[in-house]
Amino acid sequence: MYRKLAGWLVISAGIFAFLLVVSPVFADPLDNWYLRNPLPQVTPENTLNSVAYGNNTFVAVGKGGTILSSADGITWTDRSPGTSYDFKAVTFGNNTFVAVGATIFTSPDGITWTERFAPAFSPVSEGSGGPDRATPINLGLRGITCGRNIFVAVGCGPKILTSPNGITWTARTTPPTSICCLESITYGNNTFVAVGDLCVLTSPDGITWIDRDPKILTDYSLHGITYANNRFVAVGGYGSEGAILTSPDGITWTQRLVEIPTVLYCITYGNNTFIAAGEVGVLFTSSDGITWTDLYIESIANLYGITYANNKFVMVGGNGSFAAIFISPDGTTWTRRIFYGDLNDIVYGNNIFVAVGQGEGSSEVTGTIGSLILTSSDGITWTERSSGTVYPLYAIAYGNNTFVAVGDGYYDFTSLTSPDGVTWTKSNSVTTTKLNDIIFGNNRFVAIGDSGTIYTSPNGMTWTKSTFAGTINLRAIAFGNNVFASIGEGGIILTSPDGNTWTKRNSGTATELYDITFGNNKFVVVGENDVVLTSSEGIAWTKGSSLTYGDLKNVSFGNKIFVASGYYTYTHLDYTDSYDYILTSPDGINWTEMYMRTYDHLAGIAYGNNTFIAVGSGGSIYQSDPMTNQQSQCSGWSDLMEKYDAYVKGQIDWVDLMSCYDAYAQNM
Repeated sequence: MYRKLAGWLVISAGIFAFLLVVSPVFADPLDNWYLRNPLPQVTPENTLNSVAYGNNTFVAVGKGGTILSSADGITWTDRSPGTSYDFKAVTFGNNTFVAVGATIFTSPDGITWTERFAPAFSPVSEGSGGPDRATPINLGLRGITCGRNIFVAVGCGPKILTSPNGITWTARTTPPTSICCLESITYGNNTFVAVGDLCVLTSPDGITWIDRDPKILTDYSLHGITYANNRFVAVGGYGSEGAILTSPDGITWTQRLVEIPTVLYCITYGNNTFIAAGEVGVLFTSSDGITWTDLYIESIANLYGITYANNKFVMVGGNGSFAAIFISPDGTTWTRRIFYGDLNDIVYGNNIFVAVGQGEGSSEVTGTIGSLILTSSDGITWTERSSGTVYPLYAIAYGNNTFVAVGDGYYDFTSLTSPDGVTWTKSNSVTTTKLNDIIFGNNRFVAIGDSGTIYTSPNGMTWTKSTFAGTINLRAIAFGNNVFASIGEGGIILTSPDGNTWTKRNSGTATELYDITFGNNKFVVVGENDVVLTSSEGIAWTKGSSLTYGDLKNVSFGNKIFVASGYYTYTHLDYTDSYDYILTSPDGINWTEMYMRTYDHLAGIAYGNNTFIAVGSGGSIYQSDPMTNQQSQCSGWSDLMEKYDAYVKGQIDWVDLMSCYDAYAQNM
């Protein structure tokens, strides 16, 4: 017996030494997090200005040299060629994409791009490498089209360039009477028509141009133009007033719509419909270009480019803080493809993740856009859902086959409920106080909020105020061991068996507490200055240490492991910056920092479908590597040996064994 044990110890020592050597190459699944939104990872301020379709590909261009491509208008890939110059417009013709702005780039497929330049507008400074390597210095091009097998680009001056292939460009003479900034150009009815700041120019060939000077343009600048249904349709405006004009020939123009509340920037035709778009999500649609109907999409983005191809409209824009992409099959129903705003919480239930928050911001034209709901079955692909309200949402829970979200409903609602995360119903408003969190337990929902507000509900629709008489702001709530526990300002902790009668507990700290969860038969609380508190029953609390160096904002539990996020601010030389980080713990006491840092501020974490999802500012969504059922089950040597024995017998694979060792090593 002892000989057998000695042999096993020798083998075990060998296993331990081997695992110790090879383990660094196997990362914990929670070391690896993947950004799921916003995608593509375009710098937020890089507004998209134009979109075109060709060669089975959509291409969108914008500020800071941004170029994106997509086969379907849904999934986009960053193809930016490395220039910092802004792109104002893009078109497709002669089997070539051409993007123009401060410079000119061409591509055969929308993926690989080559910079071109126009010699007549390319000053070369000394030491630049000679004329053969000269690059343009802000060409100032704003629009481009392709007609009669030639590209025609226009800009300020006015400036007009033509090219047979997008590579070799020729500057064309503009009428001496025209001094304006050309914004857009199209081709139709054997005529090029360029429009801009109080001007319209026409040309039969792109070479010889005539200033048409329509008298109707005394107050309007035109920003976009298209040709369809035997007429040119141009859009624009001045100040806070928009304009739509039509012409059969580019010479004689008629104003078609008055009292447009905002400037319009772009227009296209498809699916037997004209669509004009402009500031803060304002759209107008028309079947003939004459009679128009207003339409609004829930966004504060300015809409600068639109096209129709492959049976869908694709529209792009932004507002200087974020880029925007929308798609529609008919021009009426629009789906956002990049989600911005702040996501405040996330939950998993009924085989789906549901994240809630507040939208892009506010607008004088449209009012507050404060509600955001996203759903996903896998954490990768997300779909925006209509909430039916403009007020922000701060928390969500799942129970009794129902999702319930709460927030700052003011007089509009107390909660929103949904059986599937897709269709939402508002409850009646019973409080104007902001509700910060919600949990389901003991066959009821309990919501907590500012000024000591606590409400209970059996179904998420009918709410009853609790008897708690406190005034301190409550931030979070959890349920476990038949106890509700809520935390908040000044280190306050409350417990209740039913959500109605509450008892104040001694937390042992006056530190601000931010979040609470229950798992592994204990409550875990996190807060300011690395504070971590644990308790099995919610009455007696033990202070632990996270061994970090910032505020801990969120904590969650799943797959037998606690996951928390923190926020660290640091000063380097003459500037201050901050980032969020992830910590994990098998017991809520001993914590390990993961190799994940982000400049997005994380606000909620949830576990489901073998993965953790973290959400936060800017609409950010991060997903961890898949977890295994063996994760976090190896806190001791005997657990590790048991896993090794299972590996030898072929009952588990090598990845499972190494995941077990990683968990064991964290507790050494």
